[in-house]
Amino acid sequence: MVTIEEKLSLFSKLVYQDILNESEKKIKEIEEKNARLIEEYRKELIEKSKQITSNMDRKIEQKKSEMLSKVKMEAKQKLLSKKEELLELLIEEQKNKAKEFIRTDAYVLFFKKNFEAILNELTDIKGLRIEILERDRKIFQDYIQQAAMARGIPLENISYLEGSKGMIGGIIVSNLEGTIRYDASISSLLEDKKAFIMERMYEELEKVGDIG
Repeated sequence: MVTIEEKLSLFSKLVYQDILNESEKKIKEIEEKNARLIEEYRKELIEKSKQITSNMDRKIEQKKSEMLSKVKMEAKQKLLSKKEELLELLIEEQKNKAKEFIRTDAYVLFFKKNFEAILNELTDIKGLRIEILERDRKIFQDYIQQAAMARGIPLENISYLEGSKGMIGGIIVSNLEGTIRYDASISSLLEDKKAFIMERMYEELEKVGDIG
């Protein structure tokens, strides 16, 4: 016959076993949940790490692109500056040649030919206003006056203006009213030639591989 004590002991064991089983079940559920959370967190960290790496790569590429663009721009500016320097040297060389030219006999022919051409254009005028360097005025004044009188222009209707040193040589002729003007100065001819010099310079640069 089972005593009350034995029944109580058996009941206690059963209750304890139930509690133990329930505890183990909850512990297992918690461990599984924790494992899922840990795995999710691990995946989240990996994804964030990938995003950070991707962002860093993009920033690095962007920085590289910015630096490359800056270098290219600086190189272009330096190249442009060098081309401008070269053009100025070529123009200066032409000016020096022009300064030598005005001391030759060929310049005398050049001056007279240009003045005659201007007079042929200035028909039916009563007077002339002439801009000329003092050096050339001493050389050509008699010729200018004779050529003008041959066209019916009296000497009193010829006025002279001192040309600027930048003219180098040549002549600028206007009617007395200043409404018609012909610029046959050396500086004007050089300015007209500047575009041609620039074009030839670029052609030569392209031949040696500079097409920038």
